[in-house]
Amino acid sequence: LPPARPPLRVVVDASGRLERGPLLDTRHAPTLICTTAVAPPARLASWRDSGAEVAVLPAAAGGGGVDLDAMLVELGRRGVVQLMVEGGGTLIGSFLAARRANELQLYLGACALGASSDRWIKASLAESIGQARRFRLLSAEVLGDDVCVRYALQEEEG
Repeated sequence: LPPARPPLRVVVDASGRLERGPLLDTRHAPTLICTTAVAPPARLASWRDSGAEVAVLPAAAGGGGVDLDAMLVELGRRGVVQLMVEGGGTLIGSFLAARRANELQLYLGACALGASSDRWIKASLAESIGQARRFRLLSAEVLGDDVCVRYALQEEEG
């Protein structure tokens, strides 16, 4: 059976950089854009004109992005109980650094970009391997020449 309602697409854009493109196509998924007061009013209006809802939330400490806890409260208010985060290294790194993720799913492609590629985690998570948060392997699935690896993010033992 199809879901009772389509999943909510949540776009996180603290400064209003998103101008156009498939993330603003609300025909197939209701869309919520989480932003901050830094986003220009004209951009907020264009997002709303596209059919997206806009939530202006507090900025993260240090002004780097949307405050994750405020965003999660807003999503909870809207009935969201599970979240899949797809993003760049900054967003993924923010969720991992704030310990707001409990599972990690990685797709490893059969190619290498080298120095021209972005890091997939743009956050300082640990000073040393001994301090690094441990992952527990849940599954590994071969997809042609690629691999999907799922990990549970383990909490530190007290």
